[in-house]
Amino acid sequence: MGKLKDRLEQFLIAVDATGEGQLREIMGDEYIDTPGYYSIEGADYPGVFDFMRSNMGISEFGRLIEWFDRNPEKVEQIIAPIFSRQTSATTTPPCGLENECGPNHEKFTASELENKAADIMRNFDFESVLKHMIETDWRWYNGKDTQVPDIEDLRVQARTLLTQAIWTESPVTNVGTGGFMAYKLPWGLSLTFQIGSSNA
Repeated sequence: MGKLKDRLEQFLIAVDATGEGQLREIMGDEYIDTPGYYSIEGADYPGVFDFMRSNMGISEFGRLIEWFDRNPEKVEQIIAPIFSRQTSATTTPPCGLENECGPNHEKFTASELENKAADIMRNFDFESVLKHMIETDWRWYNGKDTQVPDIEDLRVQARTLLTQAIWTESPVTNVGTGGFMAYKLPWGLSLTFQIGSSNA
């Protein structure tokens, strides 16, 4: 089992087990609320990915994974206290550190696809997308009015779509909005931003 996969699952377990005050101190203005009861109800779910996604919602879960991707040092601050305690307290790792959790895919587990999504987020040219949206005055509805999104809006929307694609049961799917399109395919993931199209 890959190191990155272990890391992401450790983070999800640890962030849910960490007190709100400590999380606010570590995450600062980017604080994201988590359910806080995986240790109690986790047995009712196939794994921590399903638990967090079900109880946070796709959008907030996507924001949390995006925060994980961008903050490796802060992630360590969250993981270390929880798993240093567990190493001497149990011999059975939480779900996902030893067993596969989440939906089955033809070639990749959900955790492996999440790691691929993290790679996409690191390599995608969001700056070019933002430049195009500013130049064309491409606006998104934010619940009250419309405005050109900023770079954080773009990243959160893209990561949310990738998360939705990963957790759709079908091995092949696509989801999109606001110009972004995320694809789950038998050989991996893809994220595109469509500037224009034509049909005849």
